[in-house]
Amino acid sequence: MEKRIAILHTTPATIASLRELCARLLPGVTVNHFLDDSLLPEINRDGCISNSVRERFARLVALAAASGPRVIMSACSTVGGLLEALRPDSAIPLARIDEPMACQAAESRGRLIVCATLPSTLGPTLDLIRRKAGPERPIDSLLVEGAGALLSAGDQEGYLSLIASRLHEAAATHECVVLAQASMAQAAQRLPPEERARLLTSPESGVAALKKFVK
Repeated sequence: MEKRIAILHTTPATIASLRELCARLLPGVTVNHFLDDSLLPEINRDGCISNSVRERFARLVALAAASGPRVIMSACSTVGGLLEALRPDSAIPLARIDEPMACQAAESRGRLIVCATLPSTLGPTLDLIRRKAGPERPIDSLLVEGAGALLSAGDQEGYLSLIASRLHEAAATHECVVLAQASMAQAAQRLPPEERARLLTSPESGVAALKKFVK
């Protein structure tokens, strides 16, 4: 039986990096990528997840399921809750790319901060980590304002530079810095090693967690 997985994207920005990561961590596995880039702009515009978004995301999951994967992973933290809601009725395992990272954050020691470029991503990631860590764990948050506009305008260099600058500030005051979005992970490479050691990103741990489905 062919080893196949499916990855759901709400932005094309995550496709290339996850394709490369899967090739390295999951050799011999066929990876199908499914993109609906209408979901995230609508969520950010409305400030909530509408029934229309729920229905379209469910259709995206169904489309991915029809390709016959052993597991379906969402690369977008914003719709992580929607994915979880579909788990009880899914015959195929549904994975959040940020769930392994959230477990690592919950087990970390010292001051913890969650960083995101979009409010729609910050909330779901904080919720996930709080569920893993418990209500007694203090968690700070940082919204990198202006980064989303740079990415939308196609200014990848400005996007990564701005994020790296804010992550540098966060790492100076926190022992654990969580990057809520997979698309932010490239900015981590711009920080010195001692600061990168404090960062938690979702792509590598999220993809590595899929190995058990394709043994």
